[in-house]
Amino acid sequence: MRARRRIVPGLAAIAAGLALPGAALAALGDADPTFGVRGSVPLALPTSGIVAPTAPTVTAFRRLADGTLQVVGSLGDGRRVVLARLRYGADGVRRPGREGTAPVPIGNGAFAVSASVPAGDGGELVLGTTHTGRGVTPAVARLTANGALAPAFGRGGLAELPRLDGLVEPVAIGVDARGRALVLARRSADDGTTSAVLVRRTPTGALDRTYDRDGVVAIPVGRGSEVGFGILAVAGDGAATIVGRVEPSTPGGSGITYLRLTPAGAPDARFGTRGRVEPTVPGAVAFSPSGIALEPAGGIAVLGTAFISPTERSAAAMRLRADGSLDPAFGGAVPLRLLPALGSTSSGGGQLVRSADGGLTGTGVASYELAPTSRLLVVRLAGDGTPVATFGTGGVTVIGTVVPVGPRGVDAVPGGGAVVAGFSASGLALLRIGATGLLESDARDTAGGTFQRGLLSPLLRLVPGGLQDAGVG
Repeated sequence: MRARRRIVPGLAAIAAGLALPGAALAALGDADPTFGVRGSVPLALPTSGIVAPTAPTVTAFRRLADGTLQVVGSLGDGRRVVLARLRYGADGVRRPGREGTAPVPIGNGAFAVSASVPAGDGGELVLGTTHTGRGVTPAVARLTANGALAPAFGRGGLAELPRLDGLVEPVAIGVDARGRALVLARRSADDGTTSAVLVRRTPTGALDRTYDRDGVVAIPVGRGSEVGFGILAVAGDGAATIVGRVEPSTPGGSGITYLRLTPAGAPDARFGTRGRVEPTVPGAVAFSPSGIALEPAGGIAVLGTAFISPTERSAAAMRLRADGSLDPAFGGAVPLRLLPALGSTSSGGGQLVRSADGGLTGTGVASYELAPTSRLLVVRLAGDGTPVATFGTGGVTVIGTVVPVGPRGVDAVPGGGAVVAGFSASGLALLRIGATGLLESDARDTAGGTFQRGLLSPLLRLVPGGLQDAGVG
């Protein structure tokens, strides 16, 4: 195999851990009560054929063309893995059709599912690792619309990544308008160096040799476990944007890098310097991206965590223009739009989606001094970065009564609001937030305040504006 072309040092995604002690709780949102039970729908994945199943995971969450919601989840028992697709209406009621379970190929051991994306014919492309006689190998499985392995894809429905030296771990998968699957993986070589690897497959599972001449692009990122690319977005034409942390290319550089490749796998000369941008974001000591949304004109909306000081962090958003420069109009006075959760000790961004009207909806977490666990944070922004004033407080709401942790997917609801798929205290769940994101009361007192029972203390009262009423202890 020929030597891989060395592209500019790449970058890996960072998710900030948020668990700092601090201030009192303020503005909480609540789930939409018209969706399931108090806005929450449990996701019970079928366990047929699975003995002592492991904890289920959400691998994908999407809105279908008919407006219904589809959740893809997986669980296994070390011998076989089941992939399930569940479909729900706008009211949270499970719908028949286009749903069911499919056994994922397991080789000589378990197939560990990492992520999945829809195939053009109603099927599913599933990224994971399979155990074979040669060890653990990243692979892509293609399932048909009825859940069977697609025999024309790869070898019997399974296409392994090319053999590379060192440990190769799957990270993300995307698909373009022509049905070509692009896989992002992390390669740790025996000499301690780390590389990001992009592999493109044709709709039949063959290596796409129009992609950097052999279907594989390698991107050195440095040494150690803290570097690597973790975010992938694929445009309809096959251009790819990856985001992560690399060893800084310049003294004092942030190491947070955005790399854009053309549909042919070459660095995009129109983006930054040879396809690479390592921005320094005004208004923050550092900015850690967690989710991106591609825009039609070539820009990139970014949600993440801004480290304002060594002890202060906040969810924040920014935008890179098509040439990779920071968009100064997005955040107002500085290019960074801070999205603090009122009264929280810290907050941070998560995933981000762009809706048909150009607006942005994202998730994150918020921590409070009195709360034993982090709370789900949801943000809504207009296309120009302005917070949606009618949603929560400053475009931000925190969900306190039903609390998924580690949200795995988010989708904007037409007309406002959002649906989030993730983990709750009782397991997998769907959660819908109303268009205003405002707290919906359990009870009200004569002064118009809102009582929220069983949340953080036996009795916490919020005045109509969402702030804690200091007269209630």
